[in-house]
Amino acid sequence: MKIAIIVHRLTFKGGTQRQALELARNLLKKGHTVKLYAFEVDRKNTYTDLINGLDVITLSDYDPHRVESFLGFFTRPSYLAWWFKRNRNARRLAHLIDPDTDILNPHAFYVYAVSYYFKKEIRDIPAVWMLNTMTFRTWKFWRAKELNPDFSVSFFKKLFYRIMDWTELRLFINPHRIVVLNSINKALVQKYMGKEAIQVRTGADLNRFMYRAREGRRNKKARLFGVGALFEHRRFEDAIEAVKILNDRGYDVSLDIVGDTAQRSAYYEMLKKLVRKWDLGARVRFLGIISEEELVRVYQGHDIGVFPSILHPGNLATLEAMACGAPVIVSKGASLHEMLTDGENALLVNEKSSEDIAEAVEQLISHPELYRTLSKNGRRFVENNISWQKYAEAMESIFRVAASRNV
Repeated sequence: MKIAIIVHRLTFKGGTQRQALELARNLLKKGHTVKLYAFEVDRKNTYTDLINGLDVITLSDYDPHRVESFLGFFTRPSYLAWWFKRNRNARRLAHLIDPDTDILNPHAFYVYAVSYYFKKEIRDIPAVWMLNTMTFRTWKFWRAKELNPDFSVSFFKKLFYRIMDWTELRLFINPHRIVVLNSINKALVQKYMGKEAIQVRTGADLNRFMYRAREGRRNKKARLFGVGALFEHRRFEDAIEAVKILNDRGYDVSLDIVGDTAQRSAYYEMLKKLVRKWDLGARVRFLGIISEEELVRVYQGHDIGVFPSILHPGNLATLEAMACGAPVIVSKGASLHEMLTDGENALLVNEKSSEDIAEAVEQLISHPELYRTLSKNGRRFVENNISWQKYAEAMESIFRVAASRNV
């Protein structure tokens, strides 16, 4: 098959970028013809080893920061200006896709507009959308309220975005088969879009994230880590407060947080304020964006991974940490918890509970056998269930079914 994988940006290292690039490489190994299409590409700042050798087509003059008008002169509301800009660029990118392509595979949000324009103006072929995060604004408003009870939106703004969500669904999304990575997103697709999604499992590179055997802690000292760009749904404040609780109880615990600090500057400032408030400056560090080699060293060199996210479908960093043998503490508000078994390959804690995180860390410090069990079983779980090859096989099967039904 000739497959077009479509992403918004290949300009940084993120879960969607790795997912699309790993899929492309594995499909090529299986004999398919694969091309990637993106609004913009920066080969030096994305996964260089994965993108090298791949055929990537992009919009040469795309400027994500340029403010464009709609209907000739309007720039407000800003969402509508962005929407028209997205559609213009999506149409341009669609016309760069090879006309003899067999399958369109947009990844993540908004790039399904590219496959829509291809189907409408060039050839009506199957389109399979890899939905990593729910895109609808009405859902985002609900999530914002869950994260911050003080959040509010006017009636007219809600009405406007409800209309835009309906337009996105009827015009752009409906022509797609939808694939998700977990049952949470599967339920959200049913609730907000009225469509049935196909569920697959993501991948992980076991050769890159090697297992390091480790013994349980024999004293009250532990180095914790968390990974993820600083968005509110990460709930890093719960991990930071757990460090305070543990040190108040006589433990010697530190926390390193890996991830882009520029995404939500207000949230980053709030976290730093908590660190100052509880006098944890010597114990909590924000490492920012680090290289993949450094990330592997964090996974292998620290003692326990803490992932307190809520309302978040992502799970790649947690799986990578488990592959490296790090015992992990995972919030029940994160989608990955549905795949894990408490006390067998992870410790599951209630969402928004720093006390539960602190108690889980205490368990791992106080019970070396539990620590070793989670380390070994976590790696075994990833080995048996998660790989990019398995992910590519699942996607290939979906592509074949879609192609057969489109004939």
